[in-house]
Amino acid sequence: MQHNVPALRGLLEARDYREFPSVDAKDFNFVLSDSRGRKIDVHSYAFDPQGSHIYGIAYPIASLTGTCMQRSSTAVGLVAQGVAAAVVPSLAIQKGAYPAIKVVALNEPVVSRTLVLVSRKTAHLSPAAQALYDMIGKQGQT
Repeated sequence: MQHNVPALRGLLEARDYREFPSVDAKDFNFVLSDSRGRKIDVHSYAFDPQGSHIYGIAYPIASLTGTCMQRSSTAVGLVAQGVAAAVVPSLAIQKGAYPAIKVVALNEPVVSRTLVLVSRKTAHLSPAAQALYDMIGKQGQT
């Protein structure tokens, strides 16, 4: 939320990023640049648990689906080439695959993901797949 913006600014200022002057800069929307001319356009926003906008740019919540970059591997590849920074699930970083990438674990905000068990309604699963389905299905019901 908005309390993360000062922390973000601090992290980037420690890496030589400074406020890029702009007449329309806001606390929740601003540009930082470094001495090499690289720029980061920051758009901060927050929603309450019901999905109502409470801070920053009023993006429609449905537009924040993450479909601009559909694969974490694409984001990681851009980072490896030095043209991007990205927040990705830790599973997207294959150990040893990108030695030039620095990984920083994010403790806040806490992000969680709901997993579901799926199969086709008319599927005839192999015995091994059926056993896995049954085992996971039982755990999901407790």
